[in-house]
Amino acid sequence: MPFFSLIALTALFQGAPELEPPLRVENAWVREAPPVADVLAAYATFCNDGAAAVTLANASSEHFGAVQMHATVETDSAVTMKRLDSVVIGPHECVAFEPGGWHFMLLDPKRDFRAGDEIAFTLFLASGKEMEIVMPVHRAGEMLDKQQQHQHGHH
Repeated sequence: MPFFSLIALTALFQGAPELEPPLRVENAWVREAPPVADVLAAYATFCNDGAAAVTLANASSEHFGAVQMHATVETDSAVTMKRLDSVVIGPHECVAFEPGGWHFMLLDPKRDFRAGDEIAFTLFLASGKEMEIVMPVHRAGEMLDKQQQHQHGHH
């Protein structure tokens, strides 16, 4: 195939809507934990700008033994976590994974992570598509303060 045809073909596929990431990821971060912690938590807001629902089926990272989606559930004044098999994000909707709600549990870290580190993740969608994202590590208080300031700025 001539070189110019390959470039034209690549440009054509890059513009195809089905190859674009189906989710927009905002405010992604991992909570810094003490060095002895065997579980960390990650948060993000996932926005579906498309016309069809997108189902987030799972996630993984080479830096952890496992990544699971969980929901924090409060019943009879007890707080527990329930593992989620998937999360559906409707067309033109955003779903927040945040402290006290839905979140990623990052099990068996392969090393210590400190504020300022970045961690790569793969998101697996029910459609078979995968998305690569990077989440920075932050101290919890720092991120919660930023989120509160952002929310108050919209009132």
